[in-house]
Amino acid sequence: PSSQPFNYRNSVVYHLTRIGNKIVLGFNKRKSHSITDITDCLIVPAVFQQLINELRTLFNSQPLLKKLPANIKIRKLMGEEKTIFAGFYFNKDISRKDIEAMAALLPKLLDDISVEYTFLNDEKKITYRSGLERENFSYKNLSMQVSLDSFFQTNSLQLHNMLDYLETLVAKKNGKEAKLLDLYCGAGIFSLWLKDKFVQITATDSAKNSIKDARHTLTEMKVDNIKFGIAEKESETQK
Repeated sequence: PSSQPFNYRNSVVYHLTRIGNKIVLGFNKRKSHSITDITDCLIVPAVFQQLINELRTLFNSQPLLKKLPANIKIRKLMGEEKTIFAGFYFNKDISRKDIEAMAALLPKLLDDISVEYTFLNDEKKITYRSGLERENFSYKNLSMQVSLDSFFQTNSLQLHNMLDYLETLVAKKNGKEAKLLDLYCGAGIFSLWLKDKFVQITATDSAKNSIKDARHTLTEMKVDNIKFGIAEKESETQK
């Protein structure tokens, strides 16, 4: 079980809509597309909710900000890190001028934690970034960097348990010449964690950003027995 039953999520997506003159920022109601304002949530870190509440207040106080994001993704992979990442996803194209006007108003510091912003257009292409491209994640001898759009486990503490269990499981069943096929690998954390347990690892995912991050870590770690590839569907992995 997880050692932290509350405030454990390292990544959350909030949805935004305008109802009359009011900005609503929160989660979808159950079995519905309507959005409920969320001012407090027990499964997210307090700093996430603090940022969302400040953004809601800002958007409601700035009627001249006509183009607002449809979704806001917040992530902080390491509890001790002093930076959180926030991605603004727009359904409609937004100009660089509008982005810079919004960015100038956004909170940059929450207590002692800084906020890095990324703006993505309707095609999920980055149009503006305020700072770092990737966020650090480390556990024991593994250190990697992950961008906001890469798939990653949402509970970092539970991920530690998963990695330890996986290592124990592989140690019991693995042979000296064993090979590993890692499907839906995301940013490649399981392959990278088990790099010394297999002579060859092939890992695939359909998300290009995730594979880009995995290859970035591969280069940084100077590992030569892992191959990360993009596969749109399972049948491509068999080629």
